[in-house]
Amino acid sequence: MEETRKRLSEKELGTLRRAVADKGDILLDADDYHYGEFVIPCWVKMFDIPVERQVCRVVQIRKEIGQFGSDMFFVRHADGSLTTWENQMFHKVKPEYIQEIETIYNLHDAIEIDDDEPGKSIGYNYQGNEEYITGFIIPSPYPADHVTPMKRVKAGIRQRMERIMNQSND
Repeated sequence: MEETRKRLSEKELGTLRRAVADKGDILLDADDYHYGEFVIPCWVKMFDIPVERQVCRVVQIRKEIGQFGSDMFFVRHADGSLTTWENQMFHKVKPEYIQEIETIYNLHDAIEIDDDEPGKSIGYNYQGNEEYITGFIIPSPYPADHVTPMKRVKAGIRQRMERIMNQSND
């Protein structure tokens, strides 16, 4: 975080910790996400990410352009910073935490969520790419029948989940 930004209070950090400890369902597909939705990356503990960067707001998804054909997620943090994630799934933040987290974002984020809103002229680039792309869900550059390693992983997860669900229904 930049020094000019106000640090999160212990109470605010506590709210984020509770939301992370009590996270919601995992969202598997880009189409399951909504613009501005609060999410928690599934692998935050593995990467030892500070709690103030664990809860984030989804502002853009680019289908199949990440490593291994994963979707690339652009997320906004409470301090206004922007991060990209690849090879990642996210948990939804449960509804009971949303109002408090929105308040935290409104107190600290120099970028209003409306500033990121799809359809406005704001866009994002990454890794030195000069092309700014606007919108929320950016379609894959590949044809639908193009198979990426990530598509195979997701298909395997779905098959495993279906087997588990069918076993519990027996």
